[in-house]
Amino acid sequence: LKAINARLERQQFHADLEKRQQSFDAIYQRLNSKLKTSEHIETSFAYVNHPKLQEYEFLLEEWRVSLFAQQLKTRLPVSAKRLDKFWHDNGLDDI
Repeated sequence: LKAINARLERQQFHADLEKRQQSFDAIYQRLNSKLKTSEHIETSFAYVNHPKLQEYEFLLEEWRVSLFAQQLKTRLPVSAKRLDKFWHDNGLDDI
């Protein structure tokens, strides 16, 4: 029974991890769609000329830490909801 329980816990952990990755990928895709690139974000014209995109990417990376390495802590509180609010409050849809 202990082995079955351990497997079930591991399976739940992997399901949670996959769900976190999907959430992160969906939000990261929004940034990539604005930059029209999937590699070398830092060289994108939009990225270089819009400091709010750079700030958004920083927040996105902080969120990645909070999802996958909680023990490291983040500099500031960040969540999918906060990322959405930042995106809309800073007019990043219009870039």
